[in-house]
Amino acid sequence: MRQSSLSSLFPGISSSSPKRRKSSTHKTALKDVTNISTFIVVPESKSWEPTSKRRRFNSYTSTDSENESCTSPTSTSDMDIDDSSNFSDMSIDLVTEEPTIKNIDEGASLEESPEYADEIDNYHRKLEEKYKPKPGYMNKQRYINSANRSTVIDWMFEICDEFHLSQKTFQLAVSYVDRFLSKMSMPRQNLQLLGTTALFIACKVEDQAAAACSRLAASFVWMTENTYTVKQLLKMEVLILDKLGYEINSPTTRCYQDRFLRASGDDIFVRHFTEYLCNRSLIAGDKFLNYKPSHVTAAAIGLSRALQRPSEPVWTPTLSHYTKYTYPEIKECMSDLLQLYKCDFNSETRRFGAVWNKYNLPRYLFALEKKPIDAVPAHQ
Repeated sequence: MRQSSLSSLFPGISSSSPKRRKSSTHKTALKDVTNISTFIVVPESKSWEPTSKRRRFNSYTSTDSENESCTSPTSTSDMDIDDSSNFSDMSIDLVTEEPTIKNIDEGASLEESPEYADEIDNYHRKLEEKYKPKPGYMNKQRYINSANRSTVIDWMFEICDEFHLSQKTFQLAVSYVDRFLSKMSMPRQNLQLLGTTALFIACKVEDQAAAACSRLAASFVWMTENTYTVKQLLKMEVLILDKLGYEINSPTTRCYQDRFLRASGDDIFVRHFTEYLCNRSLIAGDKFLNYKPSHVTAAAIGLSRALQRPSEPVWTPTLSHYTKYTYPEIKECMSDLLQLYKCDFNSETRRFGAVWNKYNLPRYLFALEKKPIDAVPAHQ
């Protein structure tokens, strides 16, 4: 009896009593308990669900039964308890559901080059940063202002629509105008010549059928009602190419639209409304020069989805993956595009109405009759 009491006070003293051996057994069992890990497995889902509807495991709350102390018939005075173990520090491995990302390149045609789609997209991202016009360049222009620029760009869009030039031809030409004005001042009387020549160059780059015309230069001069001569047009062409360093294949929103729209689900309304917003932003200029073409395209799709599908998420994991933009990143640009649309929708006399007149037609399903929302959604 004395030996047992000494053992409880001085663990170093050995004891051959049965109670000492039993204490060692309980100590081992307790250590085994503390090494147990709890796993919480969330069942896999075949389809993506909105974040708001998915169960979140932000914290783990232990039940009363899990926090109960391990009891033993043997008195604690006869046991060596390992206090280093703490149930609150037990590791819990959470297996969360991964969002489903649709493979938009599956089943794509050979013309779309699905095997090189990622490489082409990465190449465009590098070029759009390189060829981005200087934001606020209009503040350094002495003879023209933003309204003068918008008037010429609106006229350029009308010319492209009237003579069935491609959308990319128009967007390339606008890119040439902005990049040129970022580097050189332009008198107001030559601003239309600059826009005409930019269309002339873009047409030779993009529209092969028009470029094959032997009297292409004379045709563009005729579009200006012979305000300029062919000699002036060709002289301006040399000047533009020299200022641009002969780098004339700059990416536009048209380079991203097809791929981003496939990631969105390729809804016909979303497609038409996205095209309207992308072209309208080019006419507006100013604040949209702060955004890259891929950014404007992603925001235009986001706003189109918000108008067409108000009950569904604006942004999906598939869109985020292929556009490489999150919803918070495009939200500001969406707000700017929404204000632009509200201005056109609520105005009876539109000063720059070429884009509106084109897309508010039956062949575009009257896409511009959709009533604007008050504000972009706060969350996706």
